[in-house]
Amino acid sequence: TGGYGIPAPDWDEARYVSALLNSRLLSWALRRYSRAFGGGWFAARKANLARLPIADADVATRAKIVSLFDECCATKIRAGEARSDRDRNLWSRAEDAAIQRFDAAVEDAFGLTPAERLVLTASAATGPTRDGEAEG
Repeated sequence: TGGYGIPAPDWDEARYVSALLNSRLLSWALRRYSRAFGGGWFAARKANLARLPIADADVATRAKIVSLFDECCATKIRAGEARSDRDRNLWSRAEDAAIQRFDAAVEDAFGLTPAERLVLTASAATGPTRDGEAEG
């Protein structure tokens, strides 16, 4: 295993790029450029990462995307810390809603049309989940 550094002019830019790399859209694109492995895993090699588009969004849009990504992370942590089935269910639904808002904001920044969003949604529904397991 290894890691890659992505030069960014400042911390806000690095957080924005990190958020985009965790979006449904860029995950979808990266899967198309990468070699597939068992269990739905794929390689994120330097050459494949370099091919990914980065939306040239304004400062407010970038801040919104980073904030929504932070919300996704926070709700995932809360779901993992939940003790009761009721709380796990509640936080799991909150996480799903946060992910939908985040992905929609990223897709807005890239200017996806409704038809393109349908293709992305259909493709994601038949591909690996966020945890790397294939959906049935």
